[in-house]
Amino acid sequence: MGEPVMQEHAVKKTRWPLWIGVAVLTVALLIALGVAVNGLISGVTSFLEMEPGVKLANEVDARTLQTLRQRHLLQQGEELIAYYDRSLDMDGSEIALLTSNRLVYDKRGRITSVPLGEIQDITFGQYSDIDGKWQRIEVKYRDFHRMKVEFAPLEGGDVFYRALKDVWQAKRKQPASDGKGGHGQ
Repeated sequence: MGEPVMQEHAVKKTRWPLWIGVAVLTVALLIALGVAVNGLISGVTSFLEMEPGVKLANEVDARTLQTLRQRHLLQQGEELIAYYDRSLDMDGSEIALLTSNRLVYDKRGRITSVPLGEIQDITFGQYSDIDGKWQRIEVKYRDFHRMKVEFAPLEGGDVFYRALKDVWQAKRKQPASDGKGGHGQ
């Protein structure tokens, strides 16, 4: 028996040259980097598209409306009048909402909802601190209850206040319904 013959040529045919492996790895890394950069740009762009401040009904996007309906903050038959997202990252965790029937404040799931017909008084004020001039709406309802909505500087608290005052005054002029289709006295 003779010594086994090495078949070196067979090993060379199945082995990839090192440069092909490096090229495939480089392409894979570039694709992964491109996907990551695209996701980052998309996230930053969508964050920049979210403008802070009070939005009237015509300015609220469809996605926000859908979220309000899903969270049951905007009820069937109600019209959205004004919306304000106070959260720093605009994630809807703290919002004020004015509808055709109610003033709603939602802070991380703790919801205060005041029917416009129960509001007795609305006041508007401003105060300053190192961040600038803040605006505040205070609503008195059910004799001694109060709701406060604060607006960061330059975010349109006066717009929300005027909308609230207009809808509230219009509701006060409407005859009260007795719940049976007629109007109560």
